[in-house]
Amino acid sequence: MKYLGKATSQLSIQEFKQIKDLFIEVFNKSVSIEQLQTKYSAPLRNSSYHGLMLNDADRIAGALTVIPFEYDFFNTKAVFGCAVDLMVHKSYRKDITVMKRMYDAVTGLIGDGIDFLYAVPNRNSYQYFLKILGWHEIGKLNYYLLPLRVSKLFSKLKRLDFISKSAAAILNGVKWPSTTSVFERPIAKTITPDFLTYRYPSARYKKIEQSGKCAFYTTVDEASTMTAYIIDAWPLTSGWLSEVTRNIWRNERQDIDLILYVGTTIPFVYNLFKAPIRCEPRSLHLIGKVLKPDKIDKRINQIKNWQFNLSDLDVR
Repeated sequence: MKYLGKATSQLSIQEFKQIKDLFIEVFNKSVSIEQLQTKYSAPLRNSSYHGLMLNDADRIAGALTVIPFEYDFFNTKAVFGCAVDLMVHKSYRKDITVMKRMYDAVTGLIGDGIDFLYAVPNRNSYQYFLKILGWHEIGKLNYYLLPLRVSKLFSKLKRLDFISKSAAAILNGVKWPSTTSVFERPIAKTITPDFLTYRYPSARYKKIEQSGKCAFYTTVDEASTMTAYIIDAWPLTSGWLSEVTRNIWRNERQDIDLILYVGTTIPFVYNLFKAPIRCEPRSLHLIGKVLKPDKIDKRINQIKNWQFNLSDLDVR
């Protein structure tokens, strides 16, 4: 087996085809070459970094990608890399060194181009990142939700769906008092026109705008639960997030079961409630690795310093 690092701009169409085939095999999800090219054409530098494993037939049998983004770190600009699409063909998963070697290949390619790496890994790779690659736990993300049909959270409560629907109607039918103070944290992505074009490229994302405020959401069928995901909302104020939730309820209430926001702590919002642990689909852990300690200090490892949500990731 061989390991090498390549930028997106260096990948051939044949290599993209092999990555696509590997993606489908590993994640059991449909994807096209064009979708991967778009995903890896980052808004910063128009390219991502790839650590690749080639088998004896010189075919790509493993990959790890890092997508660079611009962030604010305590009032200074920094480049963070989001680690995504960790893939190893089932024939090579018994070799625990494969991921480490792909990681070494991609970080070797990155050089001094990225200050910090972050990821929200699945439970299979979470411990590997921490124990083998030396990453650090930053903190656990929260789920904030508004159930329109409570039976989608607790199947035995189907008879109470009419109550949850009525409660949602009451909460969203009245404009309750809320604060306008902006809930800001010193570590957050930089929102630019290029980022918006990159992150919300298709009609699947719906935009809500009002007096300079903005939000994006999308609806997804999650195991027969139609969920409206609030991807991002800014400025992050109690009043605006409440209004976004109300707008989604008005527009989608006939078709959805749940409104959901996933991220770090938000201000109090009367029509979104922090989900109890038993209602969480899975635990989401934000983890990271400092590449430039002269620029990024230990404050990066405290979740209270982060403003983070689904817009920072490649999901939804």
